[in-house]
Amino acid sequence: MPESPPEIVYTEAREMKYMLYGCNSKSHPRASQICKELKETGEITNDNTSTIGLYDHDRKVIHLNPIIRTYDKPVRDSVIIHELVHHMQFSADIPYQCFGQLEETAYDIQDRYIKSKGRKDIFTELHLSPLYLFIIFSCGRDDIFSVPEEYENELPKNN
Repeated sequence: MPESPPEIVYTEAREMKYMLYGCNSKSHPRASQICKELKETGEITNDNTSTIGLYDHDRKVIHLNPIIRTYDKPVRDSVIIHELVHHMQFSADIPYQCFGQLEETAYDIQDRYIKSKGRKDIFTELHLSPLYLFIIFSCGRDDIFSVPEEYENELPKNN
């Protein structure tokens, strides 16, 4: 159990994306273009609503996009619950290979909460694509569509 609850603050989408892509630190080479675009324009393809919640595990702070104030209570609460799951995961030092593993648990709990409130699911309520979640959960593996090594010998040979 965490020693204390996280602080919850409202943070503009631009700043949240800046944190999300690690623009304040040495960012991943693929993220450098995004960071450059953020710095120059203040936006990523004019999208200021896609990141509505973000947990900063170093500072133990939940950042919420102010747009969340326009959402109804069950959806708003589900986003906070999602970020609280991350707070608990990091407080408990849950082992993980990539953030996608942590996201899968958080989205699953968020989806269960949404459904318990009589709503359809997170895809409908948050306008999420199943493909989006698949990509996040895949942990950035370049070979997600390749045949697992243990089955490669069973494939027919091309002669």
